[in-house]
Amino acid sequence: MKKAIIFDFGGTIDTGGIHWSVMFEDAYKKAGLNIPEEKFNRAYVQADDDLKKIAKDGIKSYPDLLKKQTELQFKYLDKEKERETINKIADYIVKEMNDSVEISKSILTGLKKKYSLALVSNFYGNLEEMCASIGLCEFFDVLIDSEKEGIEKPHPGIFSLALKKMNANPENTYVVGDSYERDIVPAKILGCKTIWLKNKSFKENKETDSADYIIGDLKELSGRLS
Repeated sequence: MKKAIIFDFGGTIDTGGIHWSVMFEDAYKKAGLNIPEEKFNRAYVQADDDLKKIAKDGIKSYPDLLKKQTELQFKYLDKEKERETINKIADYIVKEMNDSVEISKSILTGLKKKYSLALVSNFYGNLEEMCASIGLCEFFDVLIDSEKEGIEKPHPGIFSLALKKMNANPENTYVVGDSYERDIVPAKILGCKTIWLKNKSFKENKETDSADYIIGDLKELSGRLS
């Protein structure tokens, strides 16, 4: 049986381990905006909640989704009239994402020759469409979207579903993700080998017991695989 790798999407494939909240905070600082942390965190969460309701309606590409996310954050930051700044931050975010995805593609190209690959994400119901818009679908045999499947990380069942669709055994499967709680812990419960992409997180985790390997860059991945 071919060995398998299950990847997380947001914060892993599209940013190289940098949580999206950190990406946005960095973008704001580069644009000269100093937003109090509590206010930013509230706006970030509220914007994400809004995206869950509207992402499937009329948003056709991942860059467009990120731009909409930026607009929603500015709404909750009471800066929605600052169109020039919104566009500047959105353009920065999209460029960073595209650069990270190109690096991921080069890594996935090599891995696909040896492994079955899957993508498992807590997403908005349009994961496949978003991945297609940035040229990622061709690398994955299975894509699991939590909204479509009715199950979210950190429930181990979402990874069990991926294993079933891949016809893969846990002991022959690696799980790679940036979230210790959502990716690494549930995958370890199932008996998968776990690789924690620990870069810039929304929340720091001191516990590491469930991670078989810890890397700081996806380029380190091949050195942890057998």
